Amino acid sequence: MKNSFIVLYSANLHDMLEAAGIKRGDRRIHAVIFRFLAALAFFIPALYFTLLLRRFDAKIGREGLRPAADWLLKQFYAGAADAAGSKVSGNVFVPAGPLLILSNHPGIGDSMALLSVLPRPDVKILVADKPFFRALPNLSKLLFLLGDNVMDRARLADIAVKYLVSGGCLLLYPAGKIEPDPMVYPEVSPANAQWSSLVGYITLRCSEAGVNLPLQAVKVSGIFPALEAKAGILPPDWEERGQRIALRILLFRLMKKHAVRISAGCPAYSAELLRSDEAAAEGSGKALARYIAAKLKRSLYGLPV
Repeated sequence: MKNSFIVLYSANLHDMLEAAGIKRGDRRIHAVIFRFLAALAFFIPALYFTLLLRRFDAKIGREGLRPAADWLLKQFYAGAADAAGSKVSGNVFVPAGPLLILSNHPGIGDSMALLSVLPRPDVKILVADKPFFRALPNLSKLLFLLGDNVMDRARLADIAVKYLVSGGCLLLYPAGKIEPDPMVYPEVSPANAQWSSLVGYITLRCSEAGVNLPLQAVKVSGIFPALEAKAGILPPDWEERGQRIALRILLFRLMKKHAVRISAGCPAYSAELLRSDEAAAEGSGKALARYIAAKLKRSLYGLPV
């Protein structure tokens, strides 16, 4: 791989240009010149964020993930709080043994907020493989990186299952994409998001290995400023909208006085989830993932199953 600094800087610059609506691929001379000028304009912000991430990665190596995540979170937010606005202690999570945490993913800040209050030094995260992550050596050691190859994804899922069976803690974003911030867009609840079939697969494999796996659903909100997120000039696509607002947060520190909110439902256990005739009828994969999601969301969002 190229020098990790260059890889990280290139990834940050590319993400900032994309968030600003400046896409690659247009070969027309005026578009190329405009992208070049935009890259010059974003040189300092991209460089600053690259240095910030390298410092974050170094902190992981020296102090561990939780204090490093808390430090990075507080560069852009006031910290993490519960639904009532009180400081989160981390006691809402199962303290030891195998644990699968399933969180929504409204975008920038959610991972750092969650990791800053999770008292599990053994936590690993299942995420899509990107050069960005590989350019952060200490962080990448804590990740299971999912590629596009079906066989590689299956192999990595089995590795994740073995990690849970051995007593580890795994964080997964089951929707697999950027979602609306539930505090800003209460009408588009993450309770309606479709979850990956990995949830069903991991639950089944752990059960077959004799592990009664606790599954903890978590809701993260308050990532975006409400007025900014409601602005009519933003693109309709949630992913693009999240990128656009995230760029403004990075550039202008819009959320520096606001805490990210974290709520956790009651843990559900795989033995209980898989015991019912309804679960057996769902079989495996996506159908089982939908069933498990419904059960967990009932405790987190107060929804009927």
